[in-house]
Amino acid sequence: VVLIAGVLGGLLIGSLAAGLMTLLSTSTSAMEWILNPSSSYDLAHLPNCSVIPDNLLEISKEFFLITSWRWPLAFMNLALRGFFIGAGEIVSWSVVSVVQTLIMSLGIYLVFLKDPKIQTLAWISWIESLAAAIIFLLTFLFRGDLRQRFLGSGDLSAPTSTDPLGRSLVAESTAGHVWGTSWDVIRDGLLAMTLDVSQQLCLTGGIFMAGPILGLGGLYQLSAVQNAYPQFGLAFIEGITYVIRVRGSALVGLRSFGGFSKMIKGSGIYVFVLVVLSCATLLPYRQTVAFGLGSQGCELQREETCLPAFQAMFGGPNASGTTLQEMMSYFPVVMTGLASLRLTKGALYACVDFKFMALTGVTTFLVVFLPLAGLATYLRTPLSFAAAMFTPSMVMALVFAWRLRRNLRSMLAGEEGPWDAVYGVTEERLDLAGDSIAESSRSWGRQGASELANSRINNNSRSMPPRLPSSAGLGAAAAAAAARAAASPAAPGPPTTTAGVAETSSSLTSSPLSEENLARHTAMTQKLPPGTFFATF
Repeated sequence: VVLIAGVLGGLLIGSLAAGLMTLLSTSTSAMEWILNPSSSYDLAHLPNCSVIPDNLLEISKEFFLITSWRWPLAFMNLALRGFFIGAGEIVSWSVVSVVQTLIMSLGIYLVFLKDPKIQTLAWISWIESLAAAIIFLLTFLFRGDLRQRFLGSGDLSAPTSTDPLGRSLVAESTAGHVWGTSWDVIRDGLLAMTLDVSQQLCLTGGIFMAGPILGLGGLYQLSAVQNAYPQFGLAFIEGITYVIRVRGSALVGLRSFGGFSKMIKGSGIYVFVLVVLSCATLLPYRQTVAFGLGSQGCELQREETCLPAFQAMFGGPNASGTTLQEMMSYFPVVMTGLASLRLTKGALYACVDFKFMALTGVTTFLVVFLPLAGLATYLRTPLSFAAAMFTPSMVMALVFAWRLRRNLRSMLAGEEGPWDAVYGVTEERLDLAGDSIAESSRSWGRQGASELANSRINNNSRSMPPRLPSSAGLGAAAAAAAARAAASPAAPGPPTTTAGVAETSSSLTSSPLSEENLARHTAMTQKLPPGTFFATF
């Protein structure tokens, strides 16, 4: 259900967004504001600069439309890519990544370089997304073993399905459990999107606000600096963030909080070392890097009428404000904040703390970005706009680090938190079952204890299968066996005392059936190799 919602939702949202952009493209003023934010300033201060093409809007408009109609494919690919990574199908995911890279590389060297047009780049990107979507869908269509794992049958038309723990997914869907859980996942996805939108509004909003105030020179300076961070640092930690989201979620699902804590600490050391190396190797050559990032702006010095924009980038007799070379001096501070945000955000994803992250993103946009953006419009310098763009991310990194530290302490102390929502644990159910069930939950998982308690309390609803997510943890397999045994006609009656429940739970955790299911479940959740993040490079 979640996969279908992601694929169809991505197609729908992407199509709606592309349709909106197509509608806006009919308005010249709207396109002028979106594609050339500094146009009003440049017309007043660079009226005779021929370096800026007269048909800039026309060229950019075609690129804009092609890119917009790539969104439905790109959004759908996000859902498919997440499914394949979550399913442990790293080989299939890697094949798609390699194919995308080949299409982009060959398209640039064989097509674009022969006839360099911005529209050609847009078409190459569109074909690359289309190829990825086709490969993902064909893989799922022709991989019978993949369908067997998630549909329970190699035949796509067969609706029955059981997972490795023996649960009937169709029965659960009929009972409303799977559908309810899927809606919870969709809700968490919307909360995650709220965070990303809040963060992106700070970056994009700063660009659009700076354009009419700083003009082409200042706008180019901000864009160049923004592109420097992925190129010289952030790209190197993308792999570890994938590992945290996939492996970290599995560890939290297995209730291995100690292992999750060690993983986060090790990842933090890894990111810290990369940030230090990146900054140490870039700072001595920051001016060279700045000139390289602004190499295309050197075209502006060909004409005297374009010199104000050139001096706004690199400095000069009549320049005011921060230059591109000076902006690179702040690289270590911003790089540390952005890298920390990637790390802590991925870890909080694994903690299922989406509500807190969404609230932090919205609050940071309102409390940090908007006041700094207002101050930047008064100071009218590239540095002030850069501060408005990147300070919210650094503030979020600090807040997320505090929240992650708190979550790890709560996990290790056995306290409740947002991560318990994955297992559908009801504290009242545990209380009704007595202290013995609560004690059992510490040893073989809160979810397992909860399911056993529910199966004993709801004697009149034994026909309803227990709700056990596939990553329920070590105690989930024992609880599943307990629930099936309780629903079986040959099973003995439920114990009437908490001692009886504790005795039943003790015997189930050591039963051969539980060990068999546990081994299968553990093998399934640990399929992803530890060094997966190297594949992302």
